[in-house]
Amino acid sequence: MNGYIGKHEETVKVLEYYYTHQDFLTEQDIEHIQISLADAYLDIHKYEEALKLIQNGIKLPSKNNEELKYNRYLILLGRYNLKIKQYSRAIKNLENCKRYFLKNNLDFDASYTMLYLGQSYAELQNREKAIENFIKIDSIIQKTNNTFPELRYTYTYIIDYYREKKDKEKQLYYIDRFLTVDETLNTQFKYISRELPRKYDTPKLLLEKEEIISKLKKRRYLSYIMIGMLCSIVIILTFLFIKAKRKEKEYKKNAQDLIKDVSHKSYSSEKTFEIEVTADQVVFDPEKNKLSDDIVKNILQGLKIFEEKEQYLKNGITLISLAKKLKTNSTYLSQVVNTYKEKTFASYLSDLRIDYSLIRLINDKTFRSYKLSVIAEELGYNNEQAFSKAFKRRTGTTLSIYLKEIEANSN
Repeated sequence: MNGYIGKHEETVKVLEYYYTHQDFLTEQDIEHIQISLADAYLDIHKYEEALKLIQNGIKLPSKNNEELKYNRYLILLGRYNLKIKQYSRAIKNLENCKRYFLKNNLDFDASYTMLYLGQSYAELQNREKAIENFIKIDSIIQKTNNTFPELRYTYTYIIDYYREKKDKEKQLYYIDRFLTVDETLNTQFKYISRELPRKYDTPKLLLEKEEIISKLKKRRYLSYIMIGMLCSIVIILTFLFIKAKRKEKEYKKNAQDLIKDVSHKSYSSEKTFEIEVTADQVVFDPEKNKLSDDIVKNILQGLKIFEEKEQYLKNGITLISLAKKLKTNSTYLSQVVNTYKEKTFASYLSDLRIDYSLIRLINDKTFRSYKLSVIAEELGYNNEQAFSKAFKRRTGTTLSIYLKEIEANSN
C-alpha cells in the first residue's frame, strides 16, 4: 500500500526486512517479496540493486510456473530499461512478455506490461504505438474491471492525443472512460487517490466534456444543414435532369416531325400572296391616314422577289437597306411586313433563313458537314450563337438534335 501512495522508501524498508528474514517464509513468499522489492528499488531510483534482483530472478523457462516467473521478471527488466532511458531495449523485453500474458489471459500482468510499453513508445515519439497499447489496456479494463492507479496516465495520454488530432468524438469517449475509471479508483483506492498527483481534476474534465458536447452538437447541426442542402441540390438536379430529358424528348419529336414535313413537300410557312389589297388589310399611316394600294402592292411585289431569289441570305440586311432596295421608306416597309407577314421585320427575315436551312440541311450533305459557324455565315447570320437561338425559336427544337435526327434517318 505504501508503494501505491508514493511512500516508496517505507516500502523498501519493510520488504528488505522480510527479504533478509526468510526463515519462516515459503519459497513462493520469498519470490513475491523479491519481485516487489525490485519494483520498489526502481521507484526510488536504486537501479543497480533492482537489476541484481532481476538478474537473480530471471532463468530460462522449463515449466509453466517458471515461465510465468520468467515473464514477470521480464516486465521488471523492461521497466528497468525504461527508467534508465534504454527505450528500445525496454520495448524488446516488454513485447516478449506482452505476447505471453495476452496468450494466457493474464490480464493484470498484461495491463502493466502495456503501460510500460506505451510509455517507452511515447518516449520514442511513436505515438501511434503508444496509443495502441493504452487503448488495449482500456479494452481489458472494460472486460475485467481490474483498475490500478497508473491508469490515470494512460487515459490522460489518450485524451491529449485525440485533442491534438481534433477527433472530438473519441476525445469525448475517453473523457467518459477516464471519469468512470477515476470514480472506481476513488472508491477502491480512497487513500491512494489523495496522495497521487493528478494531471486532470474531475471538475476540469467535466467542463471540457461539456464544451466538447456543445461543439459536437453544433457540428451535427451544421452537418444536418449541409445534408439538407445537399438533398435539396440533389432533388433540384434530379428535377432539372428529368425536365431536360423530357425537353430533349420533345425536341426530338419536333425534329422528326419537321423532317417528315420537309421531306414530303417544299417546306415554307410563308403565305403566297396575291398582289391584291382588300379594304380590311389597309394599313394606316400616322401622317396620310392610310397607305395607298399602289404602295402596298409595290412593297409586296418587292418582298416576293426578295424571297424567291433568296436575297435574305445576304449578310447585313436591315430594314433600312431593304426599304432602300424596294424604293420605299422603312416605315412603310415595316407596316406592310407587320400586317401581311404578321411579324416584325427581324422575325420575318430570321424565319426565311431558318426555313431555308431546314430544307438545305436535309438535301445537302456537304452543307450539313460544314462547321456551324460556316453554316450560320452562309445563312446571313453574324455568328453561330445567333443562328442556333433563331433556329430553336422558329422550330421548337435544337439545331444539334435536328442534325442528329437527319443523320439517323439517312442511316
